[in-house]
Amino acid sequence: MQLSTASAFDHFNHVHDRVKESFDELRQEASKRLRHPSTSIKWHFWLVVTIVLGSWFFISTPLTGYLIDTFGLGMLFQPLITVVGWGLWILLIALTGNRIYRYLGKRPFLVLTGSVLILPAIPIIYLAISNSIIVQIIDTISPLIYYATWSMLSLTLWLTLLAICRMTNDIPRFIFLIFSSINNNNENRLIPSYTHITRHTTSKIATDPYIKEFTTSDWQQIESITKWKFDGINGRLQAFSFGIAGLGFLSILALFFSSEEIRAFQAQLWGIIAQLVGILSEEEAGIQLLTVLIGVIVLLSLMYFYHAYAELRYLETMGIICSLA
Repeated sequence: MQLSTASAFDHFNHVHDRVKESFDELRQEASKRLRHPSTSIKWHFWLVVTIVLGSWFFISTPLTGYLIDTFGLGMLFQPLITVVGWGLWILLIALTGNRIYRYLGKRPFLVLTGSVLILPAIPIIYLAISNSIIVQIIDTISPLIYYATWSMLSLTLWLTLLAICRMTNDIPRFIFLIFSSINNNNENRLIPSYTHITRHTTSKIATDPYIKEFTTSDWQQIESITKWKFDGINGRLQAFSFGIAGLGFLSILALFFSSEEIRAFQAQLWGIIAQLVGILSEEEAGIQLLTVLIGVIVLLSLMYFYHAYAELRYLETMGIICSLA
């Protein structure tokens, strides 16, 4: 074996380490953004908007009944009135939310103020107006109580989200890799896109003094190792997935057999295993042991898929860098 061929593995490992470090750097930056208050404020805003939009189906009944009684409309018009009102309600919340959300980048606490004080007030005001139309009495005490309650719930929800984000030290690597694939080059999201990660990794490798000395032959050798390793991991992953799919196919038995029949099958299976191994067969202990064994297999499978998926992403990035080099 030539010395240059043997050193190709050292070059491959060096580039692989730099790629992994680049992924970890961006993951740590995403974790810092996750702990920033603006992230929880953004998530809280969208949760409040969703709740306010859904509140239409709980507060629209008084006005719908009032229109039907006043104009002599039949109950057949109730779905139509609900749909039209739902459309106007969406327009109102969208216009109000847009005015609030535009301050997220510059003044996030204004967005929080809107989520706590303004958005919860809209359904309360609508409900108060609807009640005043029907009973011709404006009860100011009850709406204020409802408004204070929903504002405090909104604030509590944000504090809960903030606490969860602050307690998260680092985003799990698997979640980071998954969501980086979903992100379509939108740099404003919490987790950067895969294109941004590859660009950052390429810039990091281009400034490495050790890698600058690589020749075209070195890059070709690294690319060859990367391709073979990528194909090997991908092939083993596909072969292993058939076994896991066969294990998961056993869960379909629950659709055709009762729990007693499945337990009897597990007891028979454990009896066969105990006979082959040469140990005492206890039915209840055997069923519990089989359940734990299946759980361990599933857990180990998830860990294997996690590491395999992460390694495939690293090798994919290395392949792109080798092609560019």
